[in-house]
Amino acid sequence: MSSGRFSIFRRLSWQLPLAIAGLLLVVVLLFSWAAYREVRHAVTAAAGDRLDHAAAQMALLMEQSVQTRLAETRRLAADPAVRGAIGPGGDAAGARAAFRRFADSVTAAQALELWSADGARVLEAHSRRADTLPSVEPTFPAWAGDTTAVSGFRALGDTLWFEVAVPVFSPDSGARGYLVQRRWLTSNPQASRLLGDLIGSDSAAILLGVPGGKWTDFTHVVSGPSLAAGTGAREYERAGRRLGAGRPIAGTSWVLWVELPAAPVLERVRAFLRRVAPVGLVIVLVGAAAGWVLSRRVTTPLDRIRTAAVALAGDNLPRRVTPGGPMELRDLAEAFNAMAHRIGAAHQELEGQVAERTDALRRYATDLEAANRELEAFSYSVSHDLRAPLRAIHGFSQAVMDDAGDRLDAQGLDHLRRVRAAADRMAVLIDDLLELSRVARTEMRAEPVDLSQLAHKVAAELRQGQGSRDIEVRIADGLTATGDHRLLRLALQNLLDNAWKFTSKRPRATVEVGAANGAERVFFVRDNGAGFDMTYADKLFGVFQRLHTPAEFPGTGVGLAIVQRVVHRHGGRVWAEGAPDRGATIYFTLPGSELRRMEA
Repeated sequence: MSSGRFSIFRRLSWQLPLAIAGLLLVVVLLFSWAAYREVRHAVTAAAGDRLDHAAAQMALLMEQSVQTRLAETRRLAADPAVRGAIGPGGDAAGARAAFRRFADSVTAAQALELWSADGARVLEAHSRRADTLPSVEPTFPAWAGDTTAVSGFRALGDTLWFEVAVPVFSPDSGARGYLVQRRWLTSNPQASRLLGDLIGSDSAAILLGVPGGKWTDFTHVVSGPSLAAGTGAREYERAGRRLGAGRPIAGTSWVLWVELPAAPVLERVRAFLRRVAPVGLVIVLVGAAAGWVLSRRVTTPLDRIRTAAVALAGDNLPRRVTPGGPMELRDLAEAFNAMAHRIGAAHQELEGQVAERTDALRRYATDLEAANRELEAFSYSVSHDLRAPLRAIHGFSQAVMDDAGDRLDAQGLDHLRRVRAAADRMAVLIDDLLELSRVARTEMRAEPVDLSQLAHKVAAELRQGQGSRDIEVRIADGLTATGDHRLLRLALQNLLDNAWKFTSKRPRATVEVGAANGAERVFFVRDNGAGFDMTYADKLFGVFQRLHTPAEFPGTGVGLAIVQRVVHRHGGRVWAEGAPDRGATIYFTLPGSELRRMEA
């Protein structure tokens, strides 16, 4: 998807209302989240308080029921007939009648048992409902003691039962035994109604159990809550999210737990969110609308200034801006108008200056063209008119030496030889100047040039002209460039000729042609000759500038000037490094096909 489709959102007129709407949305979401947490905490805390209060009330009722069972069991254990059945020669007939009367009157009891202290069952009686209840194998209550009267829960199928045990003492022998009442847990409709009244919900449930042991909802054995953190009100997971609170039953190891599903309680929190959400949406929409109106008040004047600036950039100088909007934008519009006025005045002044400079350049071009014509005429005159007198001087000097040489003394002959040498140097100087002039005027042809091959050819020609000099020439392979073949050969010829000349006094001369690759490719010609002082490096490429006398090394001082002009015409740079008696290196660059004509 192209970014052009979303370019509208880069405009301030859209960004400002969207930013305000986004900020308000964040504020509304944060407020809603904080309010939700507070309301949820308040609702769950209120529900927890009701559950804790209900658990306390139900636990009190359960404790009273347990105390009632203990009291009736203790009364039966204190019956003389029951006490008389303990010990040697005890009479069980009276105790059996007392057991029967108790079992018939207590329908929730499954059985009554009398046990001696040594674990022998003395007497047993069942209630009238015993046939309809699961049968439990009698066991001796080894857990019973002076401080323990109620057992934990035991399961038989989906039903829990427990035992109440109290000690029985024989009045004659002092023998000790235990009276055990075994009871089933049964539901109580009144307890369910009372729980609903206390909590205000019919979905509440009562659980009874022992931490880490069996739990029941009075109809089935169920998994109980984790009570590692105590029995206070809490939210937890048990067959779904639930809220619950518990209380321990005094005198037992039991805990009574009251719980209800969390969903009905949290539904009020969700209802609060459903009421808050539309209000938040309205706030966001109103903020976005206000941001849009504000953005239009700001962006409309800005858009006028932008349009005027674009027009001003397109040379539409008379364009002005009508001030409008807030004070700052009106000031900006007035400042823009003042700037546009100054730019218009400066533009008119600049146009006048450009017209003047154009006329001056036109006159300069005409003068330059005339100068070029004069230079060409001068070159023609040098090439033809000056060479004839030089040839005459050279020829007549030779004729005098041939015809009257025997009549001249040594000084006269020396004068003639000096005249001939001066004429020869004048001819060479004229040739070099003409060559330098042709470098500036010659039309260039850009083509691939093998500099390595050119350097080999020039070196071979120099070797032929220098006889048997001991000189080592190292030319790197693959030196290529784009430029004018003839001009580049002329540059290499002058560079290698210089290297040949300034190494003439070395017993073993070395000349190297190569290149170094970096940010740009730099070619170089290096020798181990006489070198030069870097103090005078800026004079090295000037016409007629020589750092050595003609007696030391012959030359006209034009060769490096020709090299510089060739390199500059190719758009490159040329420089030199060296030290006295330690050789010199000439560096130059040739930037590919980016050639330009350089005027002399």
